[in-house]
Amino acid sequence: MNDTTETAATLDEADGADATGVVGQPSPVALLLAGLAVDGLDLDRARYAVAVRAARRTRRRRTWMGGTGAVLAVVAVIALWPRTDPAKVVIADASTTTTTTTIATSTTTGPITTVVPTTVATTTLAPTLTTVPTTLPATTTTTLPPNRPMTVSATLATAGGTAVVANTVTLNVTWSDPDLADPSAVVVTADFGDPLVGLPNASAPRAPCESPGTGASGTTPIAFRYASSGATTIKVVVSACGGAGPYGEQQTLAVPVQVQPLPLGRRAVVIGGGDGRSPDTAAVLAGAETVPKRDPELTQVVPNSTTRATVAAIDATYSGPLQLRWGDPPTTSCQVTAPDQSVTAGTAAVRVLLATGLATCPAQKLVAGSPATP
Repeated sequence: MNDTTETAATLDEADGADATGVVGQPSPVALLLAGLAVDGLDLDRARYAVAVRAARRTRRRRTWMGGTGAVLAVVAVIALWPRTDPAKVVIADASTTTTTTTIATSTTTGPITTVVPTTVATTTLAPTLTTVPTTLPATTTTTLPPNRPMTVSATLATAGGTAVVANTVTLNVTWSDPDLADPSAVVVTADFGDPLVGLPNASAPRAPCESPGTGASGTTPIAFRYASSGATTIKVVVSACGGAGPYGEQQTLAVPVQVQPLPLGRRAVVIGGGDGRSPDTAAVLAGAETVPKRDPELTQVVPNSTTRATVAAIDATYSGPLQLRWGDPPTTSCQVTAPDQSVTAGTAAVRVLLATGLATCPAQKLVAGSPATP
């Protein structure tokens, strides 16, 4: 052990520093050297040398690990440093100074310099808009006055609003339109409510009333002969321009009427046909009875058709075919009812149709009050 002490005293200063704290301590290396003891070999010196070199390796490892940890710490600080704008962080070169004293390591890390980010203000220039004045053509606004409504009334030209079967009754329709421009644009129609005979109410289309006028008024008479008795209602429609346009109108009225029956022993017949001739202008031949033509001549039709029709009163006891005769002898022409259109005796009103084509006119006498035929 003395030789070992002297050898230790002769080591250089650096080795002595590395060996500090090693001599006299049992270690795995010392145990290994003790097992390898050979005569003439200075085991203490060899053990000391091995211990010194092991300590140096440990010191270098710790130094490297310390430096690496420092670098990682710096990187973490940079990554986690709070900032609102992007910034560049410049890390200064780190110089490491190591002082060796008895297997101790001293590491000095260089300062970290942070460069404060500079915000550069950006100025955006707004585009300059040039407004070119545009001159639009002047527009003229025309305000039309509001439409003033048409007034309509209707009355029967008979006492007490009554009518008699097979007799002519007239309905007077009075209208007034304060801003109508064209009086001819007014159309008056009426449905007298008789299921056996009616009036043709079709009319030509009218142009719309687009502008106001000075106004117009008038009375339109409508004549009719009833075939059916009893209470009924006349439906009147008055239209200006067909109700189209800002000043077009349509008014509707309902006129009640009571139709009186024929005297006892008489019945009403509606005869349709004539091959285009007016049946009102022909005498009705019912067996021995001749009913003179009806006056005034009306334009009545079979309902829902264009077939002309007339209404006449005949003897309620007559049964057989009916004939219409136009003209006076010797220049006369006749038409007879179709084979399945003959009448039978009765008091109820009936409707029959004439067969097409002419028929032989029999000799007849007129009813009382009519001129006799030869």
